[in-house]
Amino acid sequence: MRILIGIPHVFRPQEGSRLSSENSEKRALKKKALQEASLGNLDRLRDTQWVHRYENNRWFTLEQSASGHEVNLQLHIVEPWSLFEELLIEQGLAKEMEVIRHKIKDPTDLPLAVTRSLLEQAAIDKEIDLVIYLEDDISIDDRELPEKIKHLVLKAGNEYVFMPHRCERLSGIGDVVLAGEPIEKRPDLFWATEEELIIDWLNTPKSFRRVVNPHSGCFFLTQEQSVIAHNYWHSRKWQIDYHWAGKMEMACTGIFLPIFKMMKTRPEQARFFQVRHNDCLWKDVPKP
Repeated sequence: MRILIGIPHVFRPQEGSRLSSENSEKRALKKKALQEASLGNLDRLRDTQWVHRYENNRWFTLEQSASGHEVNLQLHIVEPWSLFEELLIEQGLAKEMEVIRHKIKDPTDLPLAVTRSLLEQAAIDKEIDLVIYLEDDISIDDRELPEKIKHLVLKAGNEYVFMPHRCERLSGIGDVVLAGEPIEKRPDLFWATEEELIIDWLNTPKSFRRVVNPHSGCFFLTQEQSVIAHNYWHSRKWQIDYHWAGKMEMACTGIFLPIFKMMKTRPEQARFFQVRHNDCLWKDVPKP
């Protein structure tokens, strides 16, 4: 499978800000998260692997093909608000990915620019099978996630976009599912219909719903869905006349609400369909 991944990355410390991308105290955490979102995702999804073997009284490591994917990972940055140069020196990232430098006065406009870039590339290159947008602290731990996306869309149809849950790891206890879903239902919101789909995966039923908050800091679109989204906004000259949450949320969730039915698994099934959030957002939310 040919996969195109786009990651917008900005780190711009602002005094008093609680956003991770603007918090100087989270510099080390954000640098490690960026490494996981870039090199880490490439390592987990790439179509080669190394096998450690023993033969003729010696050990050696052999490269071989794996059941992975051909991945083009693009890191989008706005200089000088980036941790990329630090990782470049430490990890040699330049050889592993395409780095795209944007000249944008307001770096908060970068996420939407990345979404547009991904959709425009998919509209031109028909050989791309899957388009993935990831915030710069999201890692794909599940190597079968691309196959799951293709399976779900095949069963449900192009009008449905499936959003994984973001999860954080609480050492010694388990995962924290960042569902972000309010307890109250919102019938006034056209996308929060509570429509439910049941789709089998390996003879096990998986449940997906249209929820109030489908945001997960990422999106996964098939080639056909990417072209649908591109054509929708291209015909409107990319003039978006509404707002949904913040600019980051708009770029990977809000922009698709008029086009697709956006589905999430129930939190109790999050392990089937999740991505890793390499941060500690759960600590920033007070307990009820």
